[in-house]
This record gives sequence, structure tokens and C-alpha cells, in this order.
Amino acid sequence: NPDIVINSAAYTNADLCEKNKELAYKINYLGNKNVLELSKKYNSHFVFISSYYVFDGTKRFYSEDSEPTPINYYGITKAMSEIITGMYEKSLIIRASKIFSLGYDDRNFIARTYKSLIDGQMVLAIDDQFNNPIHADLLAKSIMGLISLKRFGIYNIGGKDYVSNYGLAKSFAGFFGLDHSLIKPI
Repeated sequence: NPDIVINSAAYTNADLCEKNKELAYKINYLGNKNVLELSKKYNSHFVFISSYYVFDGTKRFYSEDSEPTPINYYGITKAMSEIITGMYEKSLIIRASKIFSLGYDDRNFIARTYKSLIDGQMVLAIDDQFNNPIHADLLAKSIMGLISLKRFGIYNIGGKDYVSNYGLAKSFAGFFGLDHSLIKPI
């Protein structure tokens, strides 16, 4: 009988979601729906971690009122989950932008970049897709703050910088004194 449920589970690899739509649907939509239904049963505050992938990326700024315009299946499954989650009055939807960390999860872009640079391997980084990267710790603090204030609805959460993956990787390498010449734009 939890007071708060935070669903951060997701099949996040957008390319693999395109190749395995059934699995993406099961995890990103049905999985969320099942956890949501149980949250409703226990009248729990439900937090759904969505994604900036619900947008097409044609604008620099999206408000919480911006209409989702996903262009890939990952974004579609997240947008579908937002719809059903938003129907529950005790729900909080977090649209997170480019979550990164070191030491928690080696699947995120910065962790993979760090490992490649330490190993002397080249890093290919997209230079024409921009977002507002946010550290996992800051995102967690933001979510806990919203929960403690008993906030519901949709919140877009990202960092203050608007950069490409290439720009982020170059800045990251410079900050840690790593060989930024190994980072190549694509």
C-alpha cells in the first residue's frame, strides 16, 4: 500500500524500439499502465518518467502545454503512457531531457563517452540534435521536491544548457581533462 510510486522503468534505446516495437509497447506502455492501475487501486501518488522524445525537436523550447509530436516509436510509447497517466488525478508526469550520470548506469551517453575516452577510443557524437541534459542527481532532487509539494500534472525537467551531444561530449572531456580530439561530430 505505497504512498508514492515512481515508475522509471523503460525500454529507452530508441533505435531498438523501432526494431522491436512489440517489446517497446509492452514495457513502455503496458508496463506503465499496469503499475498505474495498481497505484490507482491504492490511491498512491503516481510519478511517471516520460521523455523529451515525445516532441519532434523542431523547437528549442517546449512548454508543459506543448502538444506531443513524437517522430519515433519510443516517443510514441511515452506519449501514449502520458495520456493514460494524465487521466489519474494523483499523477505527476516528468518529461526528462538527456539524463546523464557517472557511476550509476553505464548506458547513458556521458558514461559511455567517459569509458571510450579513458580507453582511448573514438566517440561519434550527434551534432545536429539539441537538448537540455540533466544530471540524474538533480533530476531526482527535482522529482522529490515536486512530490513533497504534492504537485500533479506535467513538468518538463532539463538542465539550463541547450547543447548537442557533440557539444556536451566536448565540454565533458574538457572538464575532466580527457582527450577531446577523440570526439568526432556526426
